[in-house]
Amino acid sequence: MINVTTNYLDFKNEMTHKFGDFYEEQTDIFFKRSVFEAKKNLMQCALIDAKFSLHLSYLSNNEYSKLFIIGFISQVYCDLGKISKARKYCQLGMKLLDYDSEYYHQDLELFQRLEEMIKSESWKENLED
Repeated sequence: MINVTTNYLDFKNEMTHKFGDFYEEQTDIFFKRSVFEAKKNLMQCALIDAKFSLHLSYLSNNEYSKLFIIGFISQVYCDLGKISKARKYCQLGMKLLDYDSEYYHQDLELFQRLEEMIKSESWKENLED
């Protein structure tokens, strides 16, 4: 049984330990759905499902999936011309990079390319709502 009265970190760890595989599967399903929606140019739907997927990922056993989701959200915001939001998610992704990961340099390069793309679109920032 999950102790719902404990501190947040212990609660999250218990949830992840007990239900992490379930949340990992749900994270993957909603992320795949968001990619499908983006390909169909349903960008707002893609953002909703990608953000939900990101929330689910915090309880999954796969810490790495957050980077993919965050990068995707940043890309969608950039495509929509929401540059400040795109930049925010890109910066979040860069902060979450794990220097000890074997993929660190690859991931860093991908986020740096995303950051460059966002910079090239920064003229749109003044057009945001």
